[in-house]
Amino acid sequence: MRLSMQSQILLPFALLSVTAVAVTAIVSAGVAASRRNEEHAQQVRTMVRSLQGARFPYTESVLEKMKGLSGAEFVALGPQEKVAAATLPIDKASIQLPSQVPTADAIRRITDLPVVEVHGVRYFAASVPANNAGRPVSLYLLYAQRTWEQDRWAAVWPPLLVGLAAAVVATALSAWLARRFGRRIGVVRGQLSQLAAKDYVQVPPAAPQDELFDLQCSANQLAGRLTHLEEEVIRTERLRLLAQLAGGLAHQLRNAVTGARMAVQIHARRCHGPAADESLEIALRQLSLTEEQVRGLLSLAARRPQEQTPGDLREIVCDVEKLVWPMCKHAGVSLECQADLDESLAQVSDAALLRAALVNLALNAIEAAGEKGSVWLHARADDAGVELCVADTGQGPPESLRETLFEPFVTSKPEGVGIGLALARQAAASCGGTLDFARRDDKTVFTMRWPRPAAKEARSTAADNAPAQIDAATGAAVS
Repeated sequence: MRLSMQSQILLPFALLSVTAVAVTAIVSAGVAASRRNEEHAQQVRTMVRSLQGARFPYTESVLEKMKGLSGAEFVALGPQEKVAAATLPIDKASIQLPSQVPTADAIRRITDLPVVEVHGVRYFAASVPANNAGRPVSLYLLYAQRTWEQDRWAAVWPPLLVGLAAAVVATALSAWLARRFGRRIGVVRGQLSQLAAKDYVQVPPAAPQDELFDLQCSANQLAGRLTHLEEEVIRTERLRLLAQLAGGLAHQLRNAVTGARMAVQIHARRCHGPAADESLEIALRQLSLTEEQVRGLLSLAARRPQEQTPGDLREIVCDVEKLVWPMCKHAGVSLECQADLDESLAQVSDAALLRAALVNLALNAIEAAGEKGSVWLHARADDAGVELCVADTGQGPPESLRETLFEPFVTSKPEGVGIGLALARQAAASCGGTLDFARRDDKTVFTMRWPRPAAKEARSTAADNAPAQIDAATGAAVS
């Protein structure tokens, strides 16, 4: 049988609370009743002692006054036990007094007194010894049992009422706590159900900060981790698909590019054009660049390093300007290229990959700028390192792609493939830097940054000399 957490919390706690309160209330009520019983007996003893030394006659008027002061009934018996005076309309025939009635001094509780019945009303009876004044032989004090019961209930019901109220409060508090904990547990259960359904939602933890708060934080961490893992799975699947696609087309595309380049070279040797005609040279460069992009695509997909060829960033910027100039002219876009760098800062480790990346960025900028637009390609150095910017006057990528813009197959173009920015980021990483995107002064700016050569060497040396650390989760050594 399934028993909810709310019931498991409510039932034992409520039962324990009600039992404890009930026992306390009953014991308190019993103590109050016993104390009230003793108080009544003390009251009777006090009245009897006061009457023992009295020298006044026990007339009906005197007995009525004593009744008004004490609340008890009195019966005075004369010689031959005849009723001489009484506060009740009785005679000897209407009252049956016990043969032996204890005096008040002989009792501890009023219930120790015998009970007599007069006209259907029950009384506790106590005797007062004769006062030897030639008046009635004895005086009987009658205390109504109904009055005693009323006084006892008056003493009993307050603790019972308090106990009942406490039980109700304890039960309500138990129900509130059980419902509160049950609701918070239900939130965590719902979140875990959503995680199982691949809906990695994160729920703000509810106060107070207790074990359930920690459990909700752990569930949120799990949701974040699963989100990251799913993104990694999707990214890996894309790369796997990219590798399959590139592997199938690489040989055919490379053969076609090689054949086209050989044909252009043969044509250039056979047909000598004007000296100012650079079209064949540009075509050869484009074919070489295409071959380099194929190699970069294979490297990106297979995650294996390719052979690097050092180069001069200034020459690379010049090459890119020559390669994209025909497209700028055709699209009506103005192009400005500038590389203000010292020779020591202009050296890059992988010229081919960086040139391919810059061409991709420049072509994207030309397409985004549109007719009468402008594109800037600037390389400069500062105290932090080298900065390479490609800016255009276009609208830039949509905001929804900001987080995934540099991942393979992510593009906002209807006919785009989405590998150019991924290659550009790989080129920035090969230089030990980063690639960022921003909107500044109504311009779309892609910026590559990498540190100065001395800073890169110092950082590499520090990383090599740093002691290995142990990853807490896997136990593996990490640098």
